[in-house]
Amino acid sequence: ANLLEENMRKNNLNLFIVKPADGSCGEGCSLNNINDIDKKDDLYKNILESSYIFQEVITQHSDINVIYPYSLNTIRMDTYIDDNDNINIISAYMRFGANKSIVDNASSGGCFVSIDMNNGKLKDKGHQLLEHGGEVYYKHPDTKVSFEGLLVPYFDEAKKLVLNAAELLPYKLIGWDIGITEDGP
Repeated sequence: ANLLEENMRKNNLNLFIVKPADGSCGEGCSLNNINDIDKKDDLYKNILESSYIFQEVITQHSDINVIYPYSLNTIRMDTYIDDNDNINIISAYMRFGANKSIVDNASSGGCFVSIDMNNGKLKDKGHQLLEHGGEVYYKHPDTKVSFEGLLVPYFDEAKKLVLNAAELLPYKLIGWDIGITEDGP
């Protein structure tokens, strides 16, 4: 924890994400400010007693931020390596948080919108998981920004990134989460 604190202060970073190492679906994630951590704080104690992943906060692309500004909204791409060792992207969708949540997981109440693999544009419908209401949205439920036809910035670069990354791992099926900044994926 002291190394993290030193590094953050050195790089003038105040915000960071803490995730339980054994967590899933965005549960237990928190956005933290290094200036608010006190050695008596529960988060500080938990960090010392458990396994956590620390992530830098990045600024997402402004075109995506318009749709939902409270979380990093990621592209989920799934790659599949066939029997001939060809790597294929079999699906892509954009995940958006909701209700001021800092996570974009559908399992945490967010929604997801399919992306047209040919042109990188969002399709018309966003979907919410049944356990959170099962709604179909044509606009983001919080910001009311329409999904249909919005171009996902750097979509081709994101596809290239996952194809290159899939070559490095021995798994036939992988789901990749890609954040998009002003400078790319």
